[in-house]
Amino acid sequence: MDLLILDRVLAALDGTLRGAVLLEVQEDAPGRFRMLFGPPEGGAVPVLVGLDPAHPWIGRPAPRRRERRPRRSPHPFAAACTRALKGAALRVVERLGEDRVAVLRLSTGHAVVAELVRGPTLVLVSPDGEVLDAARVPRASAARLAAGAPYAAPPLPEGRLPALAADPDEVDHRVRARTAGGEPLEDALRRVLLGIGPETAGALAGEALLGTSPGAVLARRRRRLAAGEDGPCIVGPADPLREAEAGQLDLAAFHLLPWAAPGEPCRSGADAAATAGLYHEAADLAGALASRLRGLLAILGREIVRVAEAERRAGADAASFADPERHGRLGEALLAGLARARRDGDVAWVPDPYDPGGRPIAVPAPAGRSLADAAQAHFARQRRARRGLAGAKERAAALASRRARLEQIAAREAALPSAEAVEALAGAMRREGIAVDLARAPDSRPAGRAGAAPRLEGVRLYSSSEGFAVLVGRTGRDNARLTFKLAAAEDFWLHARGVPGAHVVVRNPERRKTLPPATLREAAALAAWFSDAKTEAQADVQVARRKDVRAVRGAPPGTVILKRSITLRVHPELPRGLSEGGAG
Repeated sequence: MDLLILDRVLAALDGTLRGAVLLEVQEDAPGRFRMLFGPPEGGAVPVLVGLDPAHPWIGRPAPRRRERRPRRSPHPFAAACTRALKGAALRVVERLGEDRVAVLRLSTGHAVVAELVRGPTLVLVSPDGEVLDAARVPRASAARLAAGAPYAAPPLPEGRLPALAADPDEVDHRVRARTAGGEPLEDALRRVLLGIGPETAGALAGEALLGTSPGAVLARRRRRLAAGEDGPCIVGPADPLREAEAGQLDLAAFHLLPWAAPGEPCRSGADAAATAGLYHEAADLAGALASRLRGLLAILGREIVRVAEAERRAGADAASFADPERHGRLGEALLAGLARARRDGDVAWVPDPYDPGGRPIAVPAPAGRSLADAAQAHFARQRRARRGLAGAKERAAALASRRARLEQIAAREAALPSAEAVEALAGAMRREGIAVDLARAPDSRPAGRAGAAPRLEGVRLYSSSEGFAVLVGRTGRDNARLTFKLAAAEDFWLHARGVPGAHVVVRNPERRKTLPPATLREAAALAAWFSDAKTEAQADVQVARRKDVRAVRGAPPGTVILKRSITLRVHPELPRGLSEGGAG
């Protein structure tokens, strides 16, 4: 974050939040934390801190449409801050040192330090000035941020002048020395001044080209910023957050500047903190949506390949059952030619009843079995081949239809990554039984995480006749992920008793004590169907709560023991009331 912008953002936060009570610290999304300030009875004002190494930032979030707050396990750092600081009043928000380090000091004597430099992090500091915890510890800062160590700000780079305190004459002297060697003015400014980005360097260079020295321009702009005559603004053609939500944000067309550029359309929030929040939230959302779209399309592509391979195998199965009527003709030939049959080892030579000349044909008839039994065996093979051919053709047709639907989804949804398009793609994939965006609690994905990587492939997704989401693992490793990473404690868990098979989880968001009978039987039939008991007339299925399932240390993935369970006997099948796909 640009140092000149950061200084104004911190001044705005200090002016609006000083004296407010810290209510809670949350992990808003991976690498992003939300601190809620305000009166205990409500009306909280959030402060966001983004720790993306490419563009760390601090500010107030812009109002969002469709914003959903996270319901997820708290980050250890967020939990530690909440425990230590809940109810404490904010005394001051200020910069620490000359670089991009912000500190929020609380009435308890604690401080939360946001290091918005290379290797950004948040640090909780005790009243004694010792490190209590850190949101992340970059390798280069491991010793400095060790728990119990006296907190010290990151060291300043050598040879750089702090942008907010540099002497204008010294700035001009160093810049002239660099530009005399052919270095562009903008690059020279970035290498001389600490904490400014390319946008600020470009703005300074542009004004300096009008006849004023860079040092003088910097000094004048610092005075105007401190006096409130200038302030951060976003230069761009439209509202960046709306553009991001629509999947149309071209970040190269938007710039966050410490002051308005002459002649450029400029947009700003209520203050510097809101302006910074608007810009960075738009950038975060655009990147997140693009990342999530790539992840979903990658999963969809792998599913298309898997279905195409299954379709190929079904076609090969159909080819292996080619001409089932041949077995019937051989059986009829044996029965019709019993009186004139001549045996030769495992072959019987009989007249061909379908040949007008009655020429003999060789019919397989194992030695030691009567020709009548051999004929019945051929008829049985005919019936099996008919069923196998019909089943293989049916599977191949179903798989071809599914592959076509998946390819249509991929072609239709691989457009600009708007929030609506990404949600539509995820929903279409779930309706096709591809388990994406599933989490321990329903609706647990916050809007800020719209681009988080889609989670947990390897899970079949069904919906019971009564609307319950039913998840079925594919492999042992998938079973372990489904049971121990996806299922919530109160979800119902099923598995065929005494045989290898899939773990089945029935979502239980309402924390019911029992499942409706129809859903229970459908899920149990699924557990039996996706197990080695599939061919049995009846199979026993164990039913338990997920919280009563334990992994076996050292055993293969998916091996579990149950603390308590009941057993249900069902017929293995894919129940008619069960549909593939459903809400996750």
